[in-house]
Amino acid sequence: MCDEAFSSIDIVHQCLIDESRTTAFARAIKKLVKKGDIVIDAGTGSGILALFAARAGAKKVIALENDDFVAEITKKIVADNGYEDIIDIKIGDARNFNFGKIKFDLVIMELLTTGMIDEYQLEANNNLHKQKVIKKSTIFIPSRVETFISLVNAQFDLYGFKMKMVKHLWNNLSENQKYDIISNEKALNLIKFNNRNKQIFKSLVSLKPKKNGKVNAILLRSKTYLSKGISLSDTETFNAPVIIPFEDEFVVEKNKNEKIKIQYEFGKGYQTFSTRKK
Repeated sequence: MCDEAFSSIDIVHQCLIDESRTTAFARAIKKLVKKGDIVIDAGTGSGILALFAARAGAKKVIALENDDFVAEITKKIVADNGYEDIIDIKIGDARNFNFGKIKFDLVIMELLTTGMIDEYQLEANNNLHKQKVIKKSTIFIPSRVETFISLVNAQFDLYGFKMKMVKHLWNNLSENQKYDIISNEKALNLIKFNNRNKQIFKSLVSLKPKKNGKVNAILLRSKTYLSKGISLSDTETFNAPVIIPFEDEFVVEKNKNEKIKIQYEFGKGYQTFSTRKK
């Protein structure tokens, strides 16, 4: 229990002190929350986004957290700041939580990783649509996420060993420099949260190499749109670009298109993800 508690609250705290991420959400919430709104903050963590919504004038904020240890700390934080009558901390999984007959004016949901591959944003968002707890006028923060793809040659050698695995290129890591972009970048998908979306994504992407060379991975990056004029690419804890290795490397020729088959289920991690179509 101690190990689980430490790791979960540590991740929550890292997100909290990521100033670029947190202040961008704060600006969007202040801009879009209206007095009297009923708000859901799914995956509330520290409760900071719920607190922003309460401070902006929300009448009621349902702050949903799946980790009971984190939720207990968040209840204390909410009470310490005098918002316990507005913010209702609930413990549950946003992917299947039963919201009852409530209707939300605004949805805040930050369960995001690049391409929404690791976390459950899309499945949790679909649950809101399935339960019909949103209206045509419901506002979503963020409103949409766009993901881009390119071909790269990456180094997978560490400490004298071959370490072929998925790389998250968090800001300021030395790993960020250990790859060479080989092709153009192309939009892979655009997910809008005011719609219910398919859980499985499939695409055949054509990418044009900018030079001759070897390719052994793809690079994904995402851009998240919180509201009009407010967006985020990667920060210290948010949307780290991701390098995903191919099973085998291959040689490409400049300006000769390469077709890459992409298939994955949102929120289920990096199983069979991408293959070269010969």
